[in-house]
Amino acid sequence: MREGFAGIPQAFRSLLQLPLRGLHYDYGMLHLLKAEPHTFDREDLSILQTFTSQAVLSIENLEPGAHVAGKPAHPGRAENRLSGAG
Repeated sequence: MREGFAGIPQAFRSLLQLPLRGLHYDYGMLHLLKAEPHTFDREDLSILQTFTSQAVLSIENLEPGAHVAGKPAHPGRAENRLSGAG
């Protein structure tokens, strides 16, 4: 079983993982699953890379002015907002 997928039925045959990585902080991973094998193509990858880049920019701009030298002042706070905990 792949790490991070404990308790999820293993009916997927394709997995695409994209990092949510800023210049100074890794925010996590985007995991996409499909039941069909080998269904992610180059166009999917290109679109999803653009999506993750925009997502990281949005995360880093959640608290304007909270960045010092490009580093989020409170990276955990951005994660909490995204998960609904903050």
